Amino acid sequence: MPFLFCIYLATPLTAILVERSAEDSAAIRGVTSIGDRLYVLHMRQDDQLSELDARDLRLQRRLSVPAEWRDEWRHLSDMASCQRRRRLYVSHNVTNCVHVRELTADDEAWSTWKTDGSPWGLSVTPDTGNVLVTLRYAGCVDEYAPDGRRLRRVDLSRSGAFSPWHAIQLGSLPFDAELLVVGHGDIMDERARVGLMRVLGDGGTDGRRWYGGRPGGGEQLLSRPQHLAVGRYGTVAVVDVFNDRVVLLDDELRRVAVVAGPECDRAAGWLTSRTCWVGRRLCVAEVQSPDHLRFTAARLSLYDLH
Repeated sequence: MPFLFCIYLATPLTAILVERSAEDSAAIRGVTSIGDRLYVLHMRQDDQLSELDARDLRLQRRLSVPAEWRDEWRHLSDMASCQRRRRLYVSHNVTNCVHVRELTADDEAWSTWKTDGSPWGLSVTPDTGNVLVTLRYAGCVDEYAPDGRRLRRVDLSRSGAFSPWHAIQLGSLPFDAELLVVGHGDIMDERARVGLMRVLGDGGTDGRRWYGGRPGGGEQLLSRPQHLAVGRYGTVAVVDVFNDRVVLLDDELRRVAVVAGPECDRAAGWLTSRTCWVGRRLCVAEVQSPDHLRFTAARLSLYDLH
C-alpha cells in the first residue's frame, strides 16, 4: 500500500513512496534507467552494477566493471545512460576515464575513454546523445561524441560555478541559446548553488539564474547539490546531500517541491546520494553515514509525484 511521504510548498505537489528496496551494505554512486530497467552503481570490489526492474526494484542480474578497476572501486564517481544507444557510462575519478558498457543484444562489452582531468558527474544530452563529463577540479565540462571524441570544453568558472559536481543540458533549441544546469559547492564552501547557464560561442558560460547561496538547510538553501536529473516539462531534481532531501525546481530554478523522508531518517544518518527519473516517477538513492566518514548501508526509493 502506498504511503504519503511528504508534501511541500504551494504548487501543491505530493510525493508518494511506492517502492523501497532492501538495504545494501555498499554505498550507491550512480543510478540511471533504460526502458524498464534501473541500473545502480555500488562501491564494492565485485558486482558493482545491479540491474533492477524499474517497476518494483527486483534484482534481475549483477554486472562487474573492468578488472583494472577492481582495486580502485572506492573512486567510482557517477553513472549515466543513453536510451537511444542502450549504453551505460561510468566515471572513475582516479584513473581519469569513463568506461562504456554496451547493452545491446549481441554486444555487452566495455570500452574506455580517457579524460583530460578527474571526471565526476556524467550526463547525456537528450538531442544528440553526447556525454557531458564534469571535471570538478578543473571547473569545466567536457563534451564527448558517442564515439569517444572530445568535442569541446565548457568553462564554468567564468560564471562563478567553482568546484562543480554535475551538469545537465536543459535546452538546446536551434533558435535559443544552449542551457546547462550546474550544481556546485559544498557544505564548507562559501556558496552551494544550482545555476542556470547559457553556453557562449567561445566555450564560456553566462550565469542567468541561481538557486541557493551560503550552505544551509533553509528553504532556499542547499548543503551539497551533488547530483541533478531533468524530467518531463523541465523539472530539475537536485540531490541536497546533507539535508537528506531532493529539491525540485522548475526550468527557471524556482522551487516547486521537496521530496524528503521523516526526521528520524536524518537522525539515523541517512543522506541522499543520487537520483533519476523513471518516467513520471522519481528514484532516490540514499546512503547511511552516521559520522559522515564511512557508509554503513544504502537503499533506493521510488516516488509517484502528483
